[in-house]
Amino acid sequence: MKQNHKLLTIHTVISLFFLVNGVFTVFGNPDTAEKGDNGDLSCHHFLEQAETYKDSLPDSMLYYCNKALQIAVNKDLKGYQAKCYQLKGYYYRKHNDRKKSLQFLKIASQLYDDLGDYINAGKLYRRQALLFEQNGQVDSSIIMIDKAIEMFEASGDSIRLASTWLSRGGFYEARGDYDQALKDKMFALEINMLINNKPGIASAYNNLGVLYFYMSDYEQSIANILKSIRIKEEIGEKPSLLSAYINIGSIYQISEDFNNALIYYDKAMELAKELGEFFTVTSALNNKGLVYQELHKNKQAIASFKEAISIARKYHFQRNLYIALGNMGLIYASENKHNEALKWYNQALKLKIESGDKREAAKTLINIGESLLSQKKPEQAIQRFLQSIDMATSIADLQTLFEGHIGLSEAYKQKGQYMQALDHYMQYSTLKDSVYNIETSQEIAELQTQYETEKKEAQIKELQQEQEIQDLGIQKQQSELTTQRLIFFSIAIVLILAIFIGILLFSRYRLKQQNLRNNLRKKQLEIEQRLLRSQINPHFIFNALNSIQSFMAENNTMSGLSYLSKFARLMRLILENSRLPFVGLDAEIESLKLNLELERMRFEERFDFRIEIDEQIETEFIEIPPMIAQPFVENAVLHAFPEDLNNGLIELKYEIYNNMLRCTIKDNGIGRQASTKEKKPIDKNSLGMQLTSERIELMRKNTGQEVHMHVNDLKDSNGKACGTEVIVDLPMQEA
Repeated sequence: MKQNHKLLTIHTVISLFFLVNGVFTVFGNPDTAEKGDNGDLSCHHFLEQAETYKDSLPDSMLYYCNKALQIAVNKDLKGYQAKCYQLKGYYYRKHNDRKKSLQFLKIASQLYDDLGDYINAGKLYRRQALLFEQNGQVDSSIIMIDKAIEMFEASGDSIRLASTWLSRGGFYEARGDYDQALKDKMFALEINMLINNKPGIASAYNNLGVLYFYMSDYEQSIANILKSIRIKEEIGEKPSLLSAYINIGSIYQISEDFNNALIYYDKAMELAKELGEFFTVTSALNNKGLVYQELHKNKQAIASFKEAISIARKYHFQRNLYIALGNMGLIYASENKHNEALKWYNQALKLKIESGDKREAAKTLINIGESLLSQKKPEQAIQRFLQSIDMATSIADLQTLFEGHIGLSEAYKQKGQYMQALDHYMQYSTLKDSVYNIETSQEIAELQTQYETEKKEAQIKELQQEQEIQDLGIQKQQSELTTQRLIFFSIAIVLILAIFIGILLFSRYRLKQQNLRNNLRKKQLEIEQRLLRSQINPHFIFNALNSIQSFMAENNTMSGLSYLSKFARLMRLILENSRLPFVGLDAEIESLKLNLELERMRFEERFDFRIEIDEQIETEFIEIPPMIAQPFVENAVLHAFPEDLNNGLIELKYEIYNNMLRCTIKDNGIGRQASTKEKKPIDKNSLGMQLTSERIELMRKNTGQEVHMHVNDLKDSNGKACGTEVIVDLPMQEA
């Protein structure tokens, strides 16, 4: 305990040292640090400190953020205030405190809105909408998403606008308003097609497939999901296959192909756990439980629902939580364990009412009423059926309405009040007939259309026969047509042969393409394995351990622990990221930062480094191929700065360029020509750069996208080498 207190004291002293040092460095005199224009500078300084600790030391990030906010409020610096509140919202979202996160994001979005920064305002309104949805507050989600749409329309950002309309459709879908959900999702598809945004088109088709599935239009559901899958395969968007697995499993489930449904739900769960998508894990578990219920395997069903409930409660996924609770009630009711069923039903009902999901709440009230009837409690059952009818009437849910009336009929019959029982039975019959008539009218309309089509086809066929008779008469009178027929048949035979040859050539072409894809995949795996071996450099590990041993020998425990912590984190990131086709830009930057910090300590601060990220880039929402920049950074560390060169600097810059992510690695070292003379016979880093070039070439072949890499030798005004610059343009996708 004393040792922990000592470490805490040291950490506090170090933080205060940097704070005081930063103030004196930037402003000179602390008495004037917050006067005049210096208020902007001090606020900017503290915000830079907060950004530095954003992912590594979140508590330190919050400390500097609060310091910046205090100055921004005193000096009425609205832009800095917005950024501070945004960071505080990020902090509490990472700590699963959605209430506080929403509180600060609301303030930040309003400030951005007032300043006319519509892009940032729209992004924060959309983030609030998603947080409200996770809390089960669908109505609040729709209010926020409408504000986000307004912002993106004002900014002219078509890609974000389309994505936001798609989210709006999802919220209406969750509320049970399928007509509005269909309009919103179709509008999102139209925007994406207009700007030829293929990832957006694929996402829209997938969302439409889900909606049609809920609307019981399984033919449209399958058609849209297949369109989505084809586009995702075309553009190499593998992570989004997660939703496709869930959707295909659901269709198999409805089609009563339960074995295939379980296979795809298991695939979805495995991929979701790997990606940390626990909301999808709970959805797959709920669906698996329903499949087991259909197979009369209640033990497996209960186990699936309980696991879904546990995860949903942990992450506050209200919708998936109340669905699992309701499903538990249905299982126990089917086993005539109505006391147990009512316990689960009531938990589900409370959450559904809080979330404003009237359709689901009305169905649960029906289930509760039926269990109460089974327990011979007609009075309580009547109350539940009446509540269900009120809710179903408000949303025009005919199916639940006639179920409520037949339930009331049974309840009054159980009480011996036969007039009331008859009255509700008549209402049930009327509603059922109206539903049946709607369905019958649709069937009659379909039959009528089919009849009209067949009638027209018969007329066409009759006309064709008359024409053939006329042709035969003409052929008898004109002998020249015999020659023409011979020519026609000859041409037909040639065409048939050409088609047959074309089919053979096409089959051979497809086989060749498949073999080419298999070879590319095999080569990609080989390159990834070689890349991993090149990144885990034995010399680097040996030198790192020696550095740790040196710190310990000098009783420099704090430096040793810091070095060891960064070294362990770097090894973990390399092993994790090397297995994935795409990783988050924030994780990639963290890996590079750790590597540079370790190398800087190992080389006794012979060089410094700086990482610059364009303000438009949201690192946590962008994914890129992993470890592309690392070999170039390592090359600069090892070869750019000889022992007699001080004040070395490595600069990394990330920016958007032609819809791609441009990464620039620049050093002020001795240049490639001079460093070549000092290279050893075996250069592991050159191997890393060679593998990176091979990976870039593979990316071009697999994705069809141009991935550019340029190496520039920098020279000063006298023509002397003054460093090296590497520019890599990478494909990216939204996380």
